[in-house]
Amino acid sequence: MTEKTDSLRFEYIKHTLEPIVAFDAGEILSFEVVSFSENRTLLDKEYLSDTNCANQLLLFTRQLEFFQKINQHDNGLYHSLFINAEPYLFNNKISWEDFIPFIFHFRINIGFDMQSVVSGLPEPVSRVMAQLRECGVKFWIKDVDEAVQRLPAELLALFDGIKIGKQFFWQCFNRRDSAFIRCASAVWGDKYVIVEGVENKHHLSFVRAQGIAQGQGFHWRAKLARQAIWH
Repeated sequence: MTEKTDSLRFEYIKHTLEPIVAFDAGEILSFEVVSFSENRTLLDKEYLSDTNCANQLLLFTRQLEFFQKINQHDNGLYHSLFINAEPYLFNNKISWEDFIPFIFHFRINIGFDMQSVVSGLPEPVSRVMAQLRECGVKFWIKDVDEAVQRLPAELLALFDGIKIGKQFFWQCFNRRDSAFIRCASAVWGDKYVIVEGVENKHHLSFVRAQGIAQGQGFHWRAKLARQAIWH
């Protein structure tokens, strides 16, 4: 995971941490790393382009290294990382050995966007996922909506949990439609469903009533100082 690209090599990147919180105690369970360019552009897959594998690989590496640094500073608080990636990076660019510098120091959760897994995953990707899961890495399907219910069981079995996307959650909240959220909690268990987009106490009350135990959103970002480092 050392490949570099001209477009990111000389650019400052700002990493911020979005807390994932247990509702009952308000305990921080993990931090998702979100990265921005120097001009405040969000470095997501739309910016980097699905075809720009080198850029995505470099960003993934830099996010891991960033969290490693702050874990060394405070391993009590920064004990668990949530990081997003594209599955094709695990096809021939990333192996389980690349995680050795990180895997024994903090917990790693990796999110694949639901749209990137609906057609299935190549065998090499599934193999690396299985190797990493044996080492304690957890894999999540993120930006989930009702379509996740149509995915085959053998594909879902490759993942440990789901993150319900904020846009879909807001739709459910506005319609007062709790059916999918309640079902997700029953199927996956309260430790393996995260709801994104919990922005206020009304959102919080709604998801807690459906058996959801953890979430992510401005409700906590507004209260917690976020770690930000340029490098």
